[in-house]
Amino acid sequence: MYKEAVFLVAFLLLSNVQHIFSNVFADEDKPNLVVIYTDEHSYRTIGAYRQLLSNEQAFIWGDGVKVDTPHLDSLADDGAIFTNFYVAAPLCTPSRATFLTGLYPYHTGAHLNHLRMHGNVTTWAEVLRRRNY
Repeated sequence: MYKEAVFLVAFLLLSNVQHIFSNVFADEDKPNLVVIYTDEHSYRTIGAYRQLLSNEQAFIWGDGVKVDTPHLDSLADDGAIFTNFYVAAPLCTPSRATFLTGLYPYHTGAHLNHLRMHGNVTTWAEVLRRRNY
C-alpha cells in the first residue's frame, strides 16, 4: 500500500491530474482515498514522524515534552507516511494550489498568498467528484 500511495502522489504532482485519474481507476476499482493535510506545525509534532527521529531531535522542547496524536499515528501505521515532500513555493497558498492541481503556482492563479485559483483550474478533488467519489 505504501508503494502504491507514493506512486500515486508522484504521478499526481508530475502529471496532468485529470489524465491520471481518468486512466488509472476503472469505475469498479475505486480504492478508498483519504488525504489528511496537516499544516502549520513542526515535523516532530505528529508522533508517527517523531518516532522516526532521534530523541535529541524529537524532544527539542524538553525531555518528554510532546503532543500525543494517537489517531493520526494509527492512520500512518495502517496507511502511508511520507518522509520526503517538496513544495513548488515557500508560501502557503501557492503550495496548496500546487498540491490540489499538480500545476506550478503561476498556472493556478494562486502564485502569491491571498490570491484565488483561476476558476477553470481542475483539482484532483474535482476529478474524483466526476468519478463519483
